[in-house]
Amino acid sequence: MGISGDIVIRLLETVPPHKIHKIYMDNLFSSYNLAVALKDNGFIMSGIIRSNRLLGCHLVDDKILKKKKRGSLDYKVDSNNNIIICKWFDNKSVITISSFMGINPTSRTKRWSVSEKSFINVEIPAIIQDYNAGMGGVNLHMLIELYSDIKWKRFYMRIFFHLLDSCVMNSWLLYRCHIKQKDDKYISLLSFKARIIKRLMMVGKENYGKEGKHNLKIEKKRKEIE
Repeated sequence: MGISGDIVIRLLETVPPHKIHKIYMDNLFSSYNLAVALKDNGFIMSGIIRSNRLLGCHLVDDKILKKKKRGSLDYKVDSNNNIIICKWFDNKSVITISSFMGINPTSRTKRWSVSEKSFINVEIPAIIQDYNAGMGGVNLHMLIELYSDIKWKRFYMRIFFHLLDSCVMNSWLLYRCHIKQKDDKYISLLSFKARIIKRLMMVGKENYGKEGKHNLKIEKKRKEIE
């Protein structure tokens, strides 16, 4: 399986097999051999796969897909193991592999067209839709890098602040899920971090707005009751 594939196998040792668990992964981990091994162990998977891990599966060249309209694709199916590999072209080509999801049903999604300067409809296969819906928090967690540009000379400081950023990122993701359930509009990650910083700067200060004064009154009443 290679190092990355062995990691997936090791992590799944604690997960009960043959319970129709869907495993999603990015191109660091996914490979054809891993998809076959997971299926033999009772797991189904979907992921982005690198072109050098296709084991002789030849797909249409990127230049040919680029000449066609956005949303064009090419795919091959291993009928023995029921595994599909699909190359889909949007702004660039993306290769996906799945042991349970195929091309159909296709749907349409909105994409911005630079040439037409407007949104256009782009056909998207089911295998891509499923991966986008199930890729989970690993890819989202990479958003940490958006606002973590500080260079630390001491490695342990980098580890410490990365852990803090991870806590903030997980908090924002949970907050976003909660707001979506309420059909409300959530604030951006940058605004979320700015609010946390502002709150931390307010700690110990009495004059920091109506909300802060209200909280201080509640705290004083709590102490009086105690």
